[in-house]
Amino acid sequence: MIGIVLWCDPTVPKAVFWCEDQGDLAYYNPKNAKDSATSALTAGDLVRFDVEMDQDLRLATNPVLISERTGYDLPKRLIATAALQIDLSKPGICSEILPFLSEARQEKPDQLLRKA
Repeated sequence: MIGIVLWCDPTVPKAVFWCEDQGDLAYYNPKNAKDSATSALTAGDLVRFDVEMDQDLRLATNPVLISERTGYDLPKRLIATAALQIDLSKPGICSEILPFLSEARQEKPDQLLRKA
């Protein structure tokens, strides 16, 4: 699976990944802190990882950094979109869909700022 780091804490170590399939978020919480990759991760990094299910929870394992800061503004954009609180029950109203940034469509931070 490919994902973008939404949040990570190298001191705990834990991380949350937004997944390319737009499904549930994947949670990274290594059993052994010595095996943790979170010290190398920052919010916005593009990562590849394996997925395991634990009941209804999607767990990420073996994360590997693909590209740094590819989705550097994604957490901010998701928060801003959620703040709109669009009522999807009203006809004709739809939610904004945020594109997933993949290796094939990487934009430089200054290109993203010009679009905003």
